[in-house]
Amino acid sequence: RFAPWWSDYDKAVYYNPYHIEQWLQTGENVFGIWLGNGFYNVAGNRYLKLKITFGPPTLFFEARITYDDGTTDTWRSDNSWKWTESPSTFNDIFGGEDYDARLEQPGWDAPGFDDTAWNRVVVQEPPAGKLTPQLAPPVKIMKTYPVKSVTSIGEDKKVFDMGQNLSGFPTLTVEGKAGQTVRMYVGENVREDGTVDQRRTGSPHYYEYTLK
Repeated sequence: RFAPWWSDYDKAVYYNPYHIEQWLQTGENVFGIWLGNGFYNVAGNRYLKLKITFGPPTLFFEARITYDDGTTDTWRSDNSWKWTESPSTFNDIFGGEDYDARLEQPGWDAPGFDDTAWNRVVVQEPPAGKLTPQLAPPVKIMKTYPVKSVTSIGEDKKVFDMGQNLSGFPTLTVEGKAGQTVRMYVGENVREDGTVDQRRTGSPHYYEYTLK
């Protein structure tokens, strides 16, 4: 999670290498990238500790393939690539994320997908920092905490108590009608009325999911 490292992108730009041979197949192969803001573009509009941008979300991608006969191919992200808006309609490293499942496009990262309605990418100047491999391991999920108790507040609010103060993110499974929205606020305390209190952790910070 949260890879590659964040940095002062005017000084260093870290990248992550991956071995991909297990996913390659005979015939057509495609690469699909889900690109977020991270610390590269902290746009705000919700809780934030800092506001900084090095430009819109930017990708540099390179794949090097060595075949059994010793020949090689190299693919890079260039102006032949395409993009479209994802179901993640808002994402901010401090403020949370909004996800609209109605915008999903099944098979978008698989061979045979029709991307004729997608947009051509804009090739940008890279940030000033030196391109550098990330040598330390990334952040990992070390433990998952179940819900210890659930308290209902009125007809449309529930408070989930994890029984543990932690650095993490929530996961929720829901059922409902298309267009219905669930919003999750996270915090360390509750108010007198039992609702989540974000005064110590910063607000507003929430995760919103719209059903399809």
